[in-house]
Amino acid sequence: MLKAKRKLNILKYDLKSLENAVDSVKSGQMSVRKAAEHYNVPKLTVGDRVTGKRHRGKDWWQNFKERHTDLVIRKPDRTGSLRCRMMNRQKVEEYFHAFEKTLIEKDIAKKPTMIWNMDETGKSFEHDPVKVLAEKGTTNVPGRTSAMSKHVTIIACANAEGHKMSSLLIVTGKTERSVL
Repeated sequence: MLKAKRKLNILKYDLKSLENAVDSVKSGQMSVRKAAEHYNVPKLTVGDRVTGKRHRGKDWWQNFKERHTDLVIRKPDRTGSLRCRMMNRQKVEEYFHAFEKTLIEKDIAKKPTMIWNMDETGKSFEHDPVKVLAEKGTTNVPGRTSAMSKHVTIIACANAEGHKMSSLLIVTGKTERSVL
């Protein structure tokens, strides 16, 4: 099915004239009608700009996507508010500078058996965030979710030499039944 092409409205005034007309109305020098006639700008356009109204066309989203080919719709990762605030270059660099300083101070930088890394992953029983607009090629797109949820966490540890500890499973509850 072919889509009918809309007739394009080409501006018959320049943006400076529109700005002057809006300024004249806001300052009280002219009414909307007088400013529109004086600066040769459509009355509705001047009125909308003065009141802050913006009209979007039916094809606004389609046109936006065509103008911004570098953006795509992505489903964001579930990320808590605190983690969102901490995900910036400065915070990460501060962490690694402090980490390197600690390794040197404790004299363990060249002892891989003493350097352990722990990571966690889990299943959260909460809603998935809706899709959001992101730049093409973006790998992590955070989406805020509630901090109040049921969660099962799996923790793994390994040292710099390659030795691993047994995984740890953390669940809500105090009994073995909580796991099952």
